[in-house]
Amino acid sequence: MGLEVGMGLGAGVGLGAGMGLEAGLGLGAGVGLGAGMGLEAGLGLGAGLGPGAGLGAGLVCILTAAAGFAARMALVWALGFPFFVLGMTGAGDIKMAGLIAASLGIRDSVTAVMAGLVLGAVLALGRMLHQGSICQRFSYLSAYIRRTVQTRKAEKYYCPQRDGYGCVIPFGACLYAGTLLTVLWRG
Repeated sequence: MGLEVGMGLGAGVGLGAGMGLEAGLGLGAGVGLGAGMGLEAGLGLGAGLGPGAGLGAGLVCILTAAAGFAARMALVWALGFPFFVLGMTGAGDIKMAGLIAASLGIRDSVTAVMAGLVLGAVLALGRMLHQGSICQRFSYLSAYIRRTVQTRKAEKYYCPQRDGYGCVIPFGACLYAGTLLTVLWRG
């Protein structure tokens, strides 16, 4: 008997929502069980949980969610930075993995990034087989590992002047495909 207005994912969802107006903007805004008999307005994550909850509770939820988002993104960027410095991946790939982790959460992002890595490995192997450079690339990898272990000095793995662009794969597309598969699989 009420009017539920919502914009976003799960906005304006209420069980037995009373005789009032629920308006929400954001993820899960205006979610309540038997939510009140009055005006319930929420802005943000989980805002409007119960009768009379408004901007104050929503602001705390927004700030908490933003802090978690930023922390997950920074963690992935920090873990991926050495791979960028060593020339094993591009900066855009690390940024994209950070956004995936920040958006999906830890569990789903690990699944998505691992699926992207597997897809990237399959794509790289297919490209090497097509070009006939598989023995050359694996011998270069083993020489790189041996040199790094013996000298205990890290150097760039990929150098465009030396290696060319034939071995480069669009890893961002692989991360995207892995994320899409994970989201569709998890539902």
